[in-house]
Amino acid sequence: MDLTPLLHAQSLALIGISTPDRFGGHIYTNLRDFGYDGKIYGINPRYDTLYAQRVYPSLADLPEKPDLALLAIPNRALLPAFQEVVDQGIRAAVIFGSAHNETGDPRATEKAIATLAREKDIAICGANCMGFLSFGQKLVVSGYPVVPGTPSGHITFISHSGSVFDSVWQNNRDIHFNYVISAGNETVTTAADYIQFALQDPTTRVIGIFLETVRDPRGSVPRLKKPTRGMSPSSS
Repeated sequence: MDLTPLLHAQSLALIGISTPDRFGGHIYTNLRDFGYDGKIYGINPRYDTLYAQRVYPSLADLPEKPDLALLAIPNRALLPAFQEVVDQGIRAAVIFGSAHNETGDPRATEKAIATLAREKDIAICGANCMGFLSFGQKLVVSGYPVVPGTPSGHITFISHSGSVFDSVWQNNRDIHFNYVISAGNETVTTAADYIQFALQDPTTRVIGIFLETVRDPRGSVPRLKKPTRGMSPSSS
């Protein structure tokens, strides 16, 4: 799976952009304040402008196709929004919500999204995730507070836990990361995919992982045991 449109996105659409006191606003201001220089397209039919820029009612109204779509919206809106991601040919998405249904099959929405994504080879961070931080690209996709100017390092960290995701990178021990990823439910893109990306990334020297379960052991374990570019194999 190609994770470049996700972790190295040159442009993105923020579906659910909102005022600074709302989750969609937190994501936008983090991106802006950290210095992301790619184009950010705000999507929300309730607004005409926010942050001194135009806000679009839908992805279909954008002047160009972005690399990445951020779905900062309630669970009930996820499936139609993701269908629009598919229809517009966008190659990567972040789903912050749980994609959990309150009635019927609780995983119906997540299953439908997974089917659509696999058909079109779309990378998804989440569902039920806190986003990711790609420091070299200044691509800080998270609702957590961030510290502008945090330097990029050589450690890739992958976590299922949102609290661990936040506490590890916001350490005060002068430990710096190139990528910190909240994998969430791994609806489509798994820890094994992130490991493979890190092994091939020239800026990665160390890979750290905090998993609550291994959803793809056949993919993860062989990659962890194979030393690459001078990195030592790991064991657990």
